[in-house]
Amino acid sequence: MMVLMLRPAEQAMVLSVDASRTAAIVQPSGNVPNRKRRMLAHCVNSADLPPHHIDFACFLSRLMHALAGAAAYVVTMARRVGIRTAARVKRAPTSHGFSPSLDDFHERHKERMTWIPSLYYKRRAHERLPRPRDWPWAREWQRKIHDKIAALEEANLHPECFIAPSAVIVAEPRKTVEVGRCSFVAANCFVHGRVKLGQYVSVNHGASLDGGPGGITVGDFTRIATGAKLFAWNHGTVPDRFVFEQASTSKGIVIGEDVWICANAGVVDGVTINDHAVIAMGAVVCHDVPAW
Repeated sequence: MMVLMLRPAEQAMVLSVDASRTAAIVQPSGNVPNRKRRMLAHCVNSADLPPHHIDFACFLSRLMHALAGAAAYVVTMARRVGIRTAARVKRAPTSHGFSPSLDDFHERHKERMTWIPSLYYKRRAHERLPRPRDWPWAREWQRKIHDKIAALEEANLHPECFIAPSAVIVAEPRKTVEVGRCSFVAANCFVHGRVKLGQYVSVNHGASLDGGPGGITVGDFTRIATGAKLFAWNHGTVPDRFVFEQASTSKGIVIGEDVWICANAGVVDGVTINDHAVIAMGAVVCHDVPAW
């Protein structure tokens, strides 16, 4: 009597073979679907089935299992690198005769991320905080933007931050711009002077942060909405001089953690906005705001 095991990793089936009579006894596992159990039972219960045929059936079963695992791995890796299925990429030509390619989809998604940088990040299961997606083409795109800014400006950019290509970052000597982990600066933003953004800070499209000599410090998890203006410097108001002749002052702006500055709000120099505060849409903040 010899015992053969089909697909032991999944406990598929145990075959007990009487070598003298070539009669097979099938003991299916409970994890195997009924249809498959009936099919294999029919194959191996034949009294005329030689043992080497059963060995060949074992080999085929293991081969099919290995091929299925390899196919699942290929599909998973394809999704990771952003490869789309042929049905999605090779769409039928539009009325204008345009049939988008994979590169067209990549360029279009770059434009989406420029205006909505949160698309660059993804929150995995059982993770509270997002991190960049596993898209090599998007990572390489951001790496080139970071390298260009770092070569031309006094900027310290975390590798996992997102900078839109249309954002303008002007960092003069001794006025460094720092962008923390998983923070982003969206399209058409202007960041100048000494500005320090913590981790997971969002600066949405059209916002302006002018740090001046005093600087702007933004705490972790703070959201700065579209069109918000933060100016950490001011003109003097001596009555006998023109405005352009006035001396400039810069006390700096400090924004705490988890602050929400709504769209088109303004923050003037010398203001401190403490943790968890909310600044209403269109408001102008001239005095310190307590923590909420």
